[in-house]
Amino acid sequence: MTESNHRGRGAAGIGWRLLVTGAVACVVGLGVGQLVWPVDGGRGAVVARETAEVGQGDAEEPKERVEALPDDARSADRVRRADPERVPEYPASWAPEGLAETPKRPSWAFEAPFIRGFAVGAYLELPGLSYDRMFSEIRALGATHVSLVVTWSQANVRAVAIGPHPTETMADGKLRELVESAHRNGLQVLLFPILNIERRRASEWRGRLAPSLPELWWASYEGFILHYAALAESMGVAVYSVGSELLDLESEQVRWESLVSKVRGVYRGALTYSANWDHFDGVTFWGALDLVGMTGYFELTDKAEPSLEELRHTWSEGAKVIAGYGERVGKPVVLTEVGYPSQVGAASHPWDYTRKKAPSGQAQYMAFRAMYEAYLDRSRVAGPEGGCGLGGVIVWNWYGYGGPEDGTYTLRGKPATAVMKRWFAGE
Repeated sequence: MTESNHRGRGAAGIGWRLLVTGAVACVVGLGVGQLVWPVDGGRGAVVARETAEVGQGDAEEPKERVEALPDDARSADRVRRADPERVPEYPASWAPEGLAETPKRPSWAFEAPFIRGFAVGAYLELPGLSYDRMFSEIRALGATHVSLVVTWSQANVRAVAIGPHPTETMADGKLRELVESAHRNGLQVLLFPILNIERRRASEWRGRLAPSLPELWWASYEGFILHYAALAESMGVAVYSVGSELLDLESEQVRWESLVSKVRGVYRGALTYSANWDHFDGVTFWGALDLVGMTGYFELTDKAEPSLEELRHTWSEGAKVIAGYGERVGKPVVLTEVGYPSQVGAASHPWDYTRKKAPSGQAQYMAFRAMYEAYLDRSRVAGPEGGCGLGGVIVWNWYGYGGPEDGTYTLRGKPATAVMKRWFAGE
């Protein structure tokens, strides 16, 4: 998730205009409007504008869509206060009225080395809900990995100094305790450093950095990444990310390859980088890494209540794009963040944490089920030796109390856990 600009509200009759420079897009039609999968990963400038037939009392100018995924959602996930002991549990056989239960996977599908993970932000511990308990819960869902998200920040997009945030950055000693707890619960750890921007104007986020003195910025960023690389090595972390969604800097291949080389000097595990969901082919240094990482906040529909068939079709088309890209790069692709807020219309703008719609655990359930079934179909066709065209998935997220009245991204206490029991645990 990243900082996000709030887009204009949708309305009936949404239409999409894709303005592409140097890129080819795969357009998948679903009912009203068109949903866009960037076939080449969004290489070149990809700008979309949302236009709407606005109704009375809903007049807004069309807003430029900056492809940003909100890490401020991590703050939003803390807002709800609920009794962690009283959230409901859903068996793997649970399904909404009128739908058959989620299909079971073959015993050989989605097994190691496939990464089955949940993200958990390394923030403040929630009263009554310890990290140890959250790790135990996701392990019970069949997770093999937990992605621990750590943040440093810089003042604005032109700043050159990066450092720990006084309230948002977890102390190293506490982070070590979290990693030890994850290991005790049978989870491998992906350590996921993210750069936050403290003050942003419209259209500004970490994907649009323009440091005033690039040499100083890169030196500061190197210190940030090497700091956690050394910690990752000392803590036995399995996978380490060297960055996330720094779109305007991804073309600087020499600098990135130099940084990766230095990271390998202190860390011996697998390395990845997390690209934005519409810009993964802008990354010039995949060859230096072990895993291709990308977020999965693809817009599946423009409907508030799409059918499972519609969502599954869109995910199936997207899975083809992702698999083809992995084959072209010659690396396993891991979706480093895939999440849907449990709100009405969750699948239409999954990257936009600022939307405040009515809570809907079923909307979140349908989006995750569609994704699972799309990859299940690919696995069945390919067979035990063929794979599904994906190296793993990290679900965003498990941090927060959750429950049926919660509209944030956490799956805790929500129907989507039934899907994850089928997918991750094979129940």
